[in-house]
Amino acid sequence: MAMNTMTKVVLLFLLLSCFGCSDASSSEDTPDTSGLDLPGWQLVWHDEFDGTRIDGNKWEHEVNAQGGGNNELQYYTARPVNSFVKDGVLTIQALQESYTGPEGTRDYTSARMRTLNKGDWRYGRFDIRAKLPYGQGLWPAIWMLPTDWVYGGWAASGEIDIMELLGHENDKV
Repeated sequence: MAMNTMTKVVLLFLLLSCFGCSDASSSEDTPDTSGLDLPGWQLVWHDEFDGTRIDGNKWEHEVNAQGGGNNELQYYTARPVNSFVKDGVLTIQALQESYTGPEGTRDYTSARMRTLNKGDWRYGRFDIRAKLPYGQGLWPAIWMLPTDWVYGGWAASGEIDIMELLGHENDKV
């Protein structure tokens, strides 16, 4: 029962992610992926970030200052300064700034985005193109978490790490 009802949700680029950190990839750096039609695979969800803003039908921001279970120092916001789309690139940007929200004041901000109840997958293949930041305190990650927390909260119901990078260890993914 648990595995049958447990669907996974991709939490994109969380834990103080900042793709590009103000030097986002230009469209010249973007590879042509139009030829990636793979036999036996069916595309069921995608986002090429080709609009003028983050698609609210596919993504939601998780806004909080709770530290993500890791005593993180940032406030996750939904502000365009922390996450935005431009030239086919999603940029999630960490900033050193004092920010006050309903849960208090923090000295850093970033964005945490997820597909919860907007896109759920049980099996499949995930192709992600990302430029990762390096630096002390940065921790870009792509996770899958359950939609239905059958066995309890994190991490009892599971977590699949697609990618994590400790920003101060730029040679280990």
